Amino acid sequence: MKKYLFFLLAIFVLFSCKEEINISKEPPLPKEVDSLFKVAYNNSLTLDTREAAINNIDNYLNQRKNDSTRRRNYLKVANRYYSINNHEGRYKSAKMANELAVRARDTFIIARSNMYLGKYYLHLNKMDSAFYYSYKASTYFSSAKDNETQKSALSTLSLILKSVKNYTESEKYVIKALEIVESDNNYFSKYGVYNTLGKLFAETKKYDLAFDYHNRALNATDHFNEKQKTYQLRLKSQSLLNIAILKMDQGLYREAETYFEKADNLGILPKQNPINYAYFLENWAYNRHRLKKNKVMSLFNKALRVHDSVNSPSRSTGELLLAKYYKDIKNNDSAFYFAQKAYYTTRKNGQLGEELKALHLMAQTDSLKKTRQWYETYLTLQDSITLNERNQQEKFALIEFNTENLIKEKQSAEKERDKADKGFWVATLLSVLILVISVMVYINRARKLKNKELLLAQKELEANESLYNLMLEEQFKIEQGKHFEKKRMSQELHDGILGKLSGIRLNLFVLNKRKDAETVEKCLPYIKSLQDVEKEIRAISHNLSEDLFSDQVNFTKMISSLFENITGDSKLKLNLYFDELIDWKVVSNSTKIEVYRIFQEGLHNIKKHAKANTVIVKMEQTETHLVIELIDNGVGFSNTIKSKGIGLKNMKERASKINAELKIVSQPNLGTTLSISIPKTF
Repeated sequence: MKKYLFFLLAIFVLFSCKEEINISKEPPLPKEVDSLFKVAYNNSLTLDTREAAINNIDNYLNQRKNDSTRRRNYLKVANRYYSINNHEGRYKSAKMANELAVRARDTFIIARSNMYLGKYYLHLNKMDSAFYYSYKASTYFSSAKDNETQKSALSTLSLILKSVKNYTESEKYVIKALEIVESDNNYFSKYGVYNTLGKLFAETKKYDLAFDYHNRALNATDHFNEKQKTYQLRLKSQSLLNIAILKMDQGLYREAETYFEKADNLGILPKQNPINYAYFLENWAYNRHRLKKNKVMSLFNKALRVHDSVNSPSRSTGELLLAKYYKDIKNNDSAFYFAQKAYYTTRKNGQLGEELKALHLMAQTDSLKKTRQWYETYLTLQDSITLNERNQQEKFALIEFNTENLIKEKQSAEKERDKADKGFWVATLLSVLILVISVMVYINRARKLKNKELLLAQKELEANESLYNLMLEEQFKIEQGKHFEKKRMSQELHDGILGKLSGIRLNLFVLNKRKDAETVEKCLPYIKSLQDVEKEIRAISHNLSEDLFSDQVNFTKMISSLFENITGDSKLKLNLYFDELIDWKVVSNSTKIEVYRIFQEGLHNIKKHAKANTVIVKMEQTETHLVIELIDNGVGFSNTIKSKGIGLKNMKERASKINAELKIVSQPNLGTTLSISIPKTF
């Protein structure tokens, strides 16, 4: 039967599966293309040499058919263009990979190319497009199963939301990315997430957290694999720069200087990232100024030259720091000059945050007394930025909503198309397969349920037998105790009381012969001893009247032992109250077993869920019923919530076996009371 089922299942899978991605092994690249990639990844070569190699690879891929090799290598080309700061080349390659992947329905490349496009638009400061492509990339994770793409897309979304000061959503996305990278040993991925978290916490003034994550990013670079070591020095320099600027923001200029020097010693920024190198120089210059060190202006001037050499849109950052520098040394004219230059540059590039800083410096350093005008402009711009950030946040939320709807509609359309493509014979085969599986599952489940019922019944019988034997053993111990107690009382009567009475009798016998005052006086203490003997007889009589081994003690002792076995070393305290008039002898063993089992389940629940520190057990009787309660002072629960557990069901079944009524009363934070009311049949 199993072989037949497997055969049917194999046929169904063979004819009903739709191939969305070519999962065969990638066709190999020609040796000359492999050699070009080695040149493209060699950071020791000049940018021109590497760019020529990348262009040649691009030309080769343009002539190749749309297979997985072409699509994946277009992304590698996009990555290499990014490494040499050719962002237009990066965009064209990523766009081509995306178009080819959409045609081939290759979800892995669709997701990753969207991630590349999101990063490209983020670089251009086009936040709408950056958010759209990054969010789109993140939605493909369930089908693409690409941790790297998902992590990168989520990090980009976090940076975009941080740029419009939506810190809550920004932190949400980067934490999602962190959860992904912490589950594997890809330290390159971890670096990106740690770096994003460091920047986010720095902007929200959580300096300790910012330093921790920037330091984690720095340490992650030491664990890069051979392939990732291409980026090692560049990213290590970036982390050192991030920490240096973080320390500057905290006013810890000496600590910052140490990190600036470490970054400078690596010597990688001038070659691989000129814009970041200029940013490094201008911040280092300002930090040295704060430490009253030399080479301040030479570093500032060098930074501006680097900005100009690559036509950097970030030149304003250096101009702003120069303005701050001149303001610090009381040269307001020069400070105003550079603040104004930064103002015009930031207005041209649409850098609203930097423009706001420039206006503030202009208002502080203008010698023509236009301070009020600049402050008014500053406040107007600040309101405009706030409104723009709010609009951007709403726009991002709308993009997120619309993208999700489009994806759902697309998925729904694809499902409908797949259904329409399947033939009648597939539906027939499916029906037969379902019928066979259903019959087999039914037979199998019925057999398992029957076996399970028998096994449970056997276990319950064994458990009840064990409990019954325990009760017999306890009864034997009680009877044995009574026997020993009778023997002890007999010995006390014989050796103690009878011995004393004999002694007194012999000493008083003299009164039969002599009754003079002196003899009577000597016999008085023996008469008094009779009172002591009387007291001793009373004590023995009282002890006999107290049944130290009564059935109350027997059953309550079992409940106490049950409590100790379940709670173990916990701090749970038991208070036991029972009606001494209850005659447990006449209560049937089956009733006592079921009560014991209900208490066992109740105590398990208290230990597991209640978080209580005190448990009270009450055993009372009325004219018609025996009432037993289990009370705890735990967290309780709402009686409106219906329990789906099997424990409560078992307790109710056990109560019904002995015609008892089981009630559970509970309220949140007010504990729980389990009550069993057993009709008297004795």
